[in-house]
Amino acid sequence: MLFGDVMAKLEPFEQSPRFVQSFASLAERCTPIEWVERLAEHQSRVQRSKPPDGKNAWFERFDDGSFIILRLYKRDEGGTHDEKYVHAYRAGSLASFASNLQLTPE
Repeated sequence: MLFGDVMAKLEPFEQSPRFVQSFASLAERCTPIEWVERLAEHQSRVQRSKPPDGKNAWFERFDDGSFIILRLYKRDEGGTHDEKYVHAYRAGSLASFASNLQLTPE
């Protein structure tokens, strides 16, 4: 349901086509199990396309369709589910994204 809202909010920045190209497969209605499978494929595809030679996914998928999160990515505690910003390592990427969208002063 939010897909259309996000698309509309990206229109002024001419980013809607990129958003649709990247996430359209996740917007289609399907069962929860199908959606998780699409999300896993999306994440794997994104990781494989990272330069220079791709990166590994954060999970392994077995022949029976089950998944296991790799130990490196497993967390014993859940998120804080509040408004605190807890991913300082992403600050550079966020600043670059804001600059690309011309949301920051030159």
